[in-house]
Amino acid sequence: MFGDTTNDPNLVHFENEQSFIDRFGEDPRIAKMFNKTSPRTHNEDIPGDMGIPVFVENPTEKVRKIIKDGYNLYGYNKYVSDLIPIERRLPDRRNEWCFTPNRVSKMLLPTTVIMVTKNWRSIAIPVFNLINPSTFACNFSDQPVSSVGGFKWDLMFAFNEISSWHTRNVNTSADPIPSPTMSGGFFSIHRDFFSYLGKYDDQFEIWGGENIELSFKTWMCGGSIYILPCSHVAHLERIRSVYSRETVKRNNARLAAVWLDEFAHFYFVRAGRGQGLPNYGDVSSRLALRRSLNCSSFDWYLKNVIPSMFNPKSALAYGEVRSLGSSEQQLCLDSHGTGKLSTNYSQSLHWECHGLGGNQLWYYTVLGEIRDEQNCLDFFGGERVILYPCHKSGGNQEWEYHGETGIIVHTKSRRCLTLDGAVGNLAVTACQGRLEQKWKFEVDNIYDTLNNFRFSQ
Repeated sequence: MFGDTTNDPNLVHFENEQSFIDRFGEDPRIAKMFNKTSPRTHNEDIPGDMGIPVFVENPTEKVRKIIKDGYNLYGYNKYVSDLIPIERRLPDRRNEWCFTPNRVSKMLLPTTVIMVTKNWRSIAIPVFNLINPSTFACNFSDQPVSSVGGFKWDLMFAFNEISSWHTRNVNTSADPIPSPTMSGGFFSIHRDFFSYLGKYDDQFEIWGGENIELSFKTWMCGGSIYILPCSHVAHLERIRSVYSRETVKRNNARLAAVWLDEFAHFYFVRAGRGQGLPNYGDVSSRLALRRSLNCSSFDWYLKNVIPSMFNPKSALAYGEVRSLGSSEQQLCLDSHGTGKLSTNYSQSLHWECHGLGGNQLWYYTVLGEIRDEQNCLDFFGGERVILYPCHKSGGNQEWEYHGETGIIVHTKSRRCLTLDGAVGNLAVTACQGRLEQKWKFEVDNIYDTLNNFRFSQ
């Protein structure tokens, strides 16, 4: 299932801790910073000791300026950051399984090195605990790993809930867990394997896309990625990105052109059909690399590495869903990009059509869903329609789209999706065939579209 690798718990075992130290050496800083025997109480004289938050009370104007400038320039509270010692103590909250015989205990960070030493085609990634950008509190947990890496069709990293599929070969809370992608920034990879995969695309700029590219080609070209629950890294989560969106879009376009095959079309649509898409340059050398490595297809990756991922090829129609009854302005279904539940009835699910994909990109699936990547249109009574996580069970989320007439019927209630000015939102009302009940999916023959698709600038 995962190339030529196995999910063997012994991948991160050594005979004992001393045998690891004899081979790799001991770093006293790690034992000092991550000490299982260290007290759970903190020293109030040391800011941030044991990962506790630091609050600034009654700051002066000078301090306020430092804090404000830090947020603007770096995305975090620079004043608090400067108060905290570089080698502050942190609590070791790893699961008790990490301290059983034959597992590395004090040498927390190098546990990832063991795995890539024993299997050169594997990438080992730690569990990362978030550091609050305002107070620098460390969010540590001794609970089992609950999420793995995934991605969205705009090719940005996302966390996916862990499932029985990921843990089918896992016996303890300390065993490695396969992850379809990694967030980047902290991982262990064998130098030879990194070179074998062509390293990073040398035409990527600054930041963005490199972690997803490395994730895709690792799995597709015979490698694997595993989360090691006994390795933790604390990561500062900025309040906002400090990198250019245009740079990220350019990098992701290169990534899509090389690794996504026909699925690049869905990135292209998600990113705005090329409107404002930067010139991503020549990718011929990266395509040649992929051919030379005899890598699997992206379709293989979706089916074998991340089968829970929504596959747009399961859609019967997709694109913007335009209301034919909005006479004064052209209105489309719009999720407003929250990625969250729209159970608030005051939130509209329509907006002026902009033709840029994104929030107005919808799919009509073989299950009768009208959905974005995560959530489905859901109607459970009354009049209003909401967004709710897709459950693939029909019921409130099953719709019938009649392309010839434009009518969308809610299967369970036998009522029609309506742009209702009276309630100022989407409604489900008695089917009457009026214009407010007629809709048009942008593309209603997805297979012809994919067969004719060529990713081009």
